[in-house]
Amino acid sequence: MNRYHRQAPLISLLTLVMIGFLLSVFWGTLPNKKALPRFSMIDRGYSQADSRDQAVWYQVVGSSMAPTLFGECAHYMCEGCAQHNLFFLYQDGVVSERQLKCFHCKNPFHNTSTFPKYAGDRVQVKLYAGDHQVDRRGVKRGRLVAVKHGGQIHVKRVVGLPGETVDTSGLHLTVNQNRIEDLLYHAKSNFVVPWVLVSHDSAPKVTPWEGVSSSGRSSQGWKRSCEGLWISEAASSDWLVYSPGLHPAKKQDDPIWDDLPFNIGNSRKLFPVDRLRISGVSLNDAVVKFQFWTTECPRQLQRNLAAGESFSLSCYDASELSKEDKERPMVAMNRPLAISCTNGIARLDEIKVERLIEYRMRPHDKNQYPITLGESEYYLLGDNVPLSMDSREWGPTPEALLIGEIDQFSRTIK
Repeated sequence: MNRYHRQAPLISLLTLVMIGFLLSVFWGTLPNKKALPRFSMIDRGYSQADSRDQAVWYQVVGSSMAPTLFGECAHYMCEGCAQHNLFFLYQDGVVSERQLKCFHCKNPFHNTSTFPKYAGDRVQVKLYAGDHQVDRRGVKRGRLVAVKHGGQIHVKRVVGLPGETVDTSGLHLTVNQNRIEDLLYHAKSNFVVPWVLVSHDSAPKVTPWEGVSSSGRSSQGWKRSCEGLWISEAASSDWLVYSPGLHPAKKQDDPIWDDLPFNIGNSRKLFPVDRLRISGVSLNDAVVKFQFWTTECPRQLQRNLAAGESFSLSCYDASELSKEDKERPMVAMNRPLAISCTNGIARLDEIKVERLIEYRMRPHDKNQYPITLGESEYYLLGDNVPLSMDSREWGPTPEALLIGEIDQFSRTIK
């Protein structure tokens, strides 16, 4: 009896240890656990996963895939224009007060320590087979993959496939002579390339839109209400033109730059963009014409909008100008969008301008192009084009380094 009592504490201790071990194994499979393997950190669980059907959850760190995926960052809403803003926390966890301004209206912010913090997205990686034999039918352009490089795990977007040629057109990166953003726009992916908000006209007091006559002079053919509603005059041939340089924080001839709202404090050379989208709401029946500037040629489309209809149109929906319109286009690099009502009166509200992420070379990237990918090589890029470490630095990625595909993600911002 005494011997039993002496062993009881030891048996209880072993039982508790065993229960704790089983709970830790079970808990480790849950997507909402607190301690997850982290992208851009040395993998701590991959060696135990060798089933094609097995999935592992990772915590995203860093900014290389923003705005598709976010690592730890802070967020706030501007009191001036009511737009949400995100910025990344640097290693010291501090962003200078003088650097922190609203991306859209340049309204300064203070008391950054009070801004809510976001821990970052969590992603589920569906692992490839343990022998790393990648089924190329499953690795498609536009998909997000986990790749092992330099002893760390990264998440990148597949843009170049085996046998294709990666090259440049100016500073734009191309695959088989097609701009990468164009290929990705038409690619099927559960993580499409996001559009980045450039302007939301209903919010700011200063608008980048203005009425312009067909001769290119300022006119009163379009008028803006104090609520941000644009109204065209009846029987007017004038255009409503988007001119970024009208903003007080911009220069007169500024185009739309490839700036990003979350790269606060990053100083670099900016480049003009031309893959644009416009959206809004028509408050009455109207036939509306839209023009888009692209580096290849101006494009145009016409839509019959019903009262209360929301519209979202991009340069990919438009066609090359007709011979007559080519003689006097209303768009240029410093006025890349234009709207005209072809009958009656148009009343347009909530006009938004967005740009597509454009993939390009950076000034410090080596000119190693053209590159023809081998039969088992892929070209990978990050969506945060100015800052991402990807195939522009480390070259084509062998399929043996591909760990798996991003299947889903979890985002909770309180």
